Amino acid sequence: MKMIAQGTAVSQDYTVYELSGIVKSETTRSETSVSGYIPSGKSNMAGSISSQTTRFQTIYFKGEGGKEHAAELVDLIIPCTEGHHLTLWGVNKGFWFEGKNHTTDQSASSKYPLINFTMPVKTIKRSMFAVGILFFLLFVGVLIDEVSIIKVIVSAMGAGFLGLFSYLLFVIPGKIVSVMRSKQILVSKNQHASS
Repeated sequence: MKMIAQGTAVSQDYTVYELSGIVKSETTRSETSVSGYIPSGKSNMAGSISSQTTRFQTIYFKGEGGKEHAAELVDLIIPCTEGHHLTLWGVNKGFWFEGKNHTTDQSASSKYPLINFTMPVKTIKRSMFAVGILFFLLFVGVLIDEVSIIKVIVSAMGAGFLGLFSYLLFVIPGKIVSVMRSKQILVSKNQHASS
């Protein structure tokens, strides 16, 4: 594994790695999580069920200099079999986002590992926590004066509005920052990749 690029993308440090070698073996698996609800009773109300499948591929191969490696890919499947020459690109040793099978000339990439790496989750959680504390203090202040059903309803509506406002204020800009970071990392990888 060799480092091919290093930098800072919108205030986040990153290192791009390239891992190349001959495939010894590979395994693929998937995990599906299912969630939802079905209303009980005799009503004709429809329920809701959703599922999400995550695909995994583990590739064992012998790299340059004879060193053996195992790479765990998440939501990135690269068609390969024993004896194929393969190159992977990833950020910070573990977020593999692109691969090329030189034997078959097939490439695969996935945006999800990069998005998971570049999303400013801690900043979003801290910001939403701060907004929640401010709303809580406001709500407690309202209840201390005088408790009435109107004030409770207004406070509940305020909580809903605040939740939407927090989402718009923190999550959407977080996604924009993530896309900007991802694009900068990809440009850096493309400038320095050996294949």
